Amino acid sequence: MGRRKNPSKPTAEMKARAREWRRFRFDNMLSQNTLSDVIGISRRTINNIEAGIEVNPHKRTLDAFSALQAVYEREGKPCGKPKRKHDTIQKQGEF
Repeated sequence: MGRRKNPSKPTAEMKARAREWRRFRFDNMLSQNTLSDVIGISRRTINNIEAGIEVNPHKRTLDAFSALQAVYEREGKPCGKPKRKHDTIQKQGEF
């Protein structure tokens, strides 16, 4: 038997988690497949979390996501921070 899904409207906590996961993925240019491989969960679980369907993800899923966020922060990757346009554009002639 699988994890319980929420048949009604998503709660504020579920919406916040969905925004956090989507923002992390988009800011770090990760697909759901890539994120699922890194964390070690199914792409469907990530899809359900981002859609606000997953009511109670496993603690190890949340811990793995938090650990990945920490790694990205340590390495100076965006991890949910807004990108500045001039940071991504190289001046002509610079390599």
